[in-house]
Amino acid sequence: MRSVIFLLMSSLLLGCASWSKAPGFSWSNNADRKFAILPFRVHTIDKEVEPGLKLEDFRAVEEQEGIRLQRDLYRYFLRELAEQGFEISAIQDYNVTNRILLAKEKEVKAGEEVSVEELTEILGVNAVISGQMNQLTVYAESASGLFNGGLQADRRIEGSFVLQNADDRALWRYKDVEYGSREASIYEVSKNLLRKVPKKFPF
Repeated sequence: MRSVIFLLMSSLLLGCASWSKAPGFSWSNNADRKFAILPFRVHTIDKEVEPGLKLEDFRAVEEQEGIRLQRDLYRYFLRELAEQGFEISAIQDYNVTNRILLAKEKEVKAGEEVSVEELTEILGVNAVISGQMNQLTVYAESASGLFNGGLQADRRIEGSFVLQNADDRALWRYKDVEYGSREASIYEVSKNLLRKVPKKFPF
């Protein structure tokens, strides 16, 4: 599936939480349309990785994590859609998204970029949300300076998300950073970040 989801995403500098949207855009202006959430790109910097772990195995773990986080964001969006009074049909089931991508994977050469226009056509939607999660799992020595001797986080998650329509235009962007203690798993901290994403979506 990885070969299918190379998007034309520009590099996003990750820092404090921020979001932006195209002038005049809100999803209520597109109530009869549908968007899909793609599997995330996940990059893990983990000092606790066992020696001798093969790179391809590590990348496979990251790919599976990207799908798990895609599922979680889909569920958080369902809740927000309900709260905002939208039909859940406004978002494509992530299982459907992934089945279509898997079926089309062999038609795309490994490493080849796929345009958003192609992806929306393949998925039968009007727009897609893509995301990247950078997971730093042992962060205490860096965070201690950041917090000037106060809170010392051991987990740092950086997330960036973009909604693009068929002409590749970015309609909405959101980026954020989430910290957690060693007692929290990297997955729990990642979910804490994802819970905030639909709250920043321009319904």
